[in-house]
Amino acid sequence: MQNPVQNPLLNPIPRVTPDQDQLPSPHSDLIDLGPIDLDITEDDINLDFDSLQIPSPNESNSDNPNISHDDYSQFLKSNSKKDIIYNTTLQEHNEHLLKTTNKIILIPTSIDLDESNPYVSEVILNTENKDDILNIEKELNSFLKIHYENKIVYLLFTKVHHFDEMTYPSIFDALKKVRNDLLLSSDSTNISISDFRNPFDKLSYTKIYNIIIHIFHNTNIPVDVYRNKIIYPTLSERSKILHENHDIPIAGHLGSVRMYKRIKESYYWKGMRSDIENYVKTCRSCQENKALRKINKAPMEITTTSTAPFQRIALDIVGPLPESGTAKLKFILTIQDDLTKYSIAYPIRWSTTAEETSDCLIHFISLFGIPKTILTDQGTNFTADLFKSTCKFLKIKQLWSSPYHPQTQGALERSHSTLKEYLKSFINNNQDNWPTYVYTAILTYNITPHTTTKYTPYELIFGHKPYIPNSVFEEEPTTYLDYIKMLQHKLKFSREIALQNITKSKETSKSYYDSHTKPPPRYKPGDYVYIKNHLRLRKALSPIWKGPYKIIMVNNNHTATLLINRKHVTHHFDQMKPALIPK
Repeated sequence: MQNPVQNPLLNPIPRVTPDQDQLPSPHSDLIDLGPIDLDITEDDINLDFDSLQIPSPNESNSDNPNISHDDYSQFLKSNSKKDIIYNTTLQEHNEHLLKTTNKIILIPTSIDLDESNPYVSEVILNTENKDDILNIEKELNSFLKIHYENKIVYLLFTKVHHFDEMTYPSIFDALKKVRNDLLLSSDSTNISISDFRNPFDKLSYTKIYNIIIHIFHNTNIPVDVYRNKIIYPTLSERSKILHENHDIPIAGHLGSVRMYKRIKESYYWKGMRSDIENYVKTCRSCQENKALRKINKAPMEITTTSTAPFQRIALDIVGPLPESGTAKLKFILTIQDDLTKYSIAYPIRWSTTAEETSDCLIHFISLFGIPKTILTDQGTNFTADLFKSTCKFLKIKQLWSSPYHPQTQGALERSHSTLKEYLKSFINNNQDNWPTYVYTAILTYNITPHTTTKYTPYELIFGHKPYIPNSVFEEEPTTYLDYIKMLQHKLKFSREIALQNITKSKETSKSYYDSHTKPPPRYKPGDYVYIKNHLRLRKALSPIWKGPYKIIMVNNNHTATLLINRKHVTHHFDQMKPALIPK
């Protein structure tokens, strides 16, 4: 065995070229170098390999110094710190994993390649080198990289036998090795992975979630987790599902689009979309109570969108409705968050007094905190001194929409239409029991995916999907800290996506909206205009327009300030037309 001190690879000796005269001849006596000490000392074996920069097989050679190389125990310590925020982009899907459009798929399995796992079976059966995959030597906490159709599949070996119990350290180590391989290759794009569930394991998805966002932190690799809780109902069960998701009070007679989005989160069958459309079309209650949507052709102004929940809220009144009960309730006050579209409704007696409106606002604030801005119309209950004083005391900035221009509060006005359609579907013949259904109507609205944000308002506020009767939820073993870490990441990511979707929706709506309009006249201070006479609805033969009124100031949001009866009143361009004054 070679002495490590004399190993030139470990302790190279500098080569010296002596003068030619000093070299001994081949026939001369050997040079006596004296006794050589062959004992190994501590200094000899304390070798420095760091300077050689040999990469570890378990670590990435990435240039990013912020990539974590913790083991599982170190992860547990760092995960317990509340100030750590992960930037991993993680999105959840309730679909079949192999239907993903991503190029890279991660499938956890056992070394014996459990064929009861439908993902593993399908991948192996559709690969050319099936025998090689089955016979190749495999190692625990490692992976096998194979090609499946036009995708790359990583089989993660997180346990030896399919009946063994998968452990969190094994999952952590296997994911970490895959991450390092992705960073070293050119395949570091979006990846899809299952949620690690199988019949033999009782794993907490909350812990799995936190492991994933920790490992892929600072990697710029988006992760799509496929939970696949889809139920495939029989033909006889489909009618019951349609009934539960349309006719009962917490379903609320949704339209076909929103009903489809709600059902597809839990069920799938061939022709599901057409079945839903036919069910809604033939619903007698919907045919009797739902109005046709009219397209309002007017220029659109894109408003700013809040960046946090309850930063800005909108208030409005629905009614008058048929008088109900001894309290003589006739109106509904609705409050909606600008970002999440989360809504609250309060049955009230009057629409013109500020007392009830202020009380409802205080109750809302006790639940969700004080908003920075409130947007309302110019109703007397919102412009009264009491309501103004309440907002001033709470340091809330008030914004008012233009008179007779409900588009300013478009999202809230659209929810009013949904609310009325819901109430029409469930009230009695006397129409005096509508307050009973107001709260279930708002629940239905909040637990249904919004067409603009693509999330349910409930999920954007509370960070998880709502519990509804036709869904099955399993209790997961988890801890308070694990749940808080997952909730923090989920809320941050989902709200960012919702904000992007709202902005995109506004731009799309404006493009379509403005394509059906013509530019308004170029008004300037000093011009005279007529405004629409909305009081004519009380008298059929009243003039359509009233005025003329002088423009005092032209604002930059398609509104102008007019002098009406010695008061400055703001009106939208939609409500005005130029007045031709004879000279």
